[in-house]
Amino acid sequence: MKTTVTLFDLPAAIKTFPFIQVWHRRRDNDKLHQWFRSEVKDVCSKIKEFLNPMEHHQMNKD
Repeated sequence: MKTTVTLFDLPAAIKTFPFIQVWHRRRDNDKLHQWFRSEVKDVCSKIKEFLNPMEHHQMNKD
């Protein structure tokens, strides 16, 4: 099942903040948990690119 994430401009500037994922080691090999972590990472990377397209472009220049 795929869902759509809609990105839009905020009405005010906000500060960026670090985002990390933390899980118990017994979940490392859990297929569902791996999938979920991957989805979260994918969505967050797209949001970061949307918020800072030039910074993202510079980081992925190679």
